[in-house]
Amino acid sequence: MKKILSNILLAFAALVFLGAVVFVIVGGNSENFYMFGYKPFIVASGSMETEYLTYSMVVVQQGGYDDIQVDDVIAFKSEVIGKRIAFHRVVSKTNEGFITKGDNNSVNDGLLVTRENFIGHEVFHTNWTAYYIQELHKPFGIVRMVILPIIAIILLSVGIMFFCRWRANIWLKRLIASAIVFVICITSLISYTIWDNQRIIYLNDKLGASASEFLATPSATPVLDNHAVIGVIQIPSISIKYPIIEYENRSSLNVSITKYSGPPLNEIGNVVLAGHYSANGGNLFFTNINKLRIGDIATITDHTGRSIDYYVNSFDVHLPDDLSVLQTSHDNERELTLISCTTDLQNRYVVKLVATE
Repeated sequence: MKKILSNILLAFAALVFLGAVVFVIVGGNSENFYMFGYKPFIVASGSMETEYLTYSMVVVQQGGYDDIQVDDVIAFKSEVIGKRIAFHRVVSKTNEGFITKGDNNSVNDGLLVTRENFIGHEVFHTNWTAYYIQELHKPFGIVRMVILPIIAIILLSVGIMFFCRWRANIWLKRLIASAIVFVICITSLISYTIWDNQRIIYLNDKLGASASEFLATPSATPVLDNHAVIGVIQIPSISIKYPIIEYENRSSLNVSITKYSGPPLNEIGNVVLAGHYSANGGNLFFTNINKLRIGDIATITDHTGRSIDYYVNSFDVHLPDDLSVLQTSHDNERELTLISCTTDLQNRYVVKLVATE
């Protein structure tokens, strides 16, 4: 009975895996392929970054034109790119159709999305495929990301079969089984660490490119994930270079460094910038501001192209509800306050800086 049940579960798992492969590969390459009204495809450009990265996978539900609301993300055939599928956000509705825009684009799309070229709306997306495909494009990517995992799975399967048929003392088998589980857990942890490190590198590269775009033409006001970039912060001592956006809600912190409160950048008063702390480590956002030292320099560039250096003059830990850090310490001075969570996520690192001019 156990053997029959095991075979049934194995067959079911194989069918699910095969179905997933068919859904992604066939569905992503066939324009008319839908499985129960759903269709996957791979995002081919960076117009929806950083929420939808290039090479991320999106699943679209077919139809539902009359139910679309502002801020929904939809798929449609775009005349601008030769009737290929585009994937943008609805920013306005008219009687004639939808006005759409890529989150990372500075202007709306040129043509309306009508009932005729509408496909459906997004119901699921994942950036895992983006990081995976990025790795495939690197040297020996096929070997590291395809061939070696397949070999590892084959060896593991053969090892399990051999282990099950091995006539040995039960305690020895349990010891070896425990060792195998331990190795699998360690391997999974290492794999996740490598993946997360690549994710951080990928995001830093993208945000660095956005910062460079702003520095090249500050008055153009580039857009990052549907947020206008209002400046750039550079701190050489901890190797960060990020766009600055206005704080709207907690999700803004997932995009880049945010201006939480205070006057416009580089004006008199206390400009407060908030950034996430990455619990998994890596140099992402304000993870390493606790490594700043007195005298370290942070450079802020605003939309006028003016760059001002600020030097660190204090570093403290405050409670999350301590609003005193938002206040100006000295009148007629340009101040900068950097805030991030502490390593235990319970309190806040607060770094105070003042302008050098």
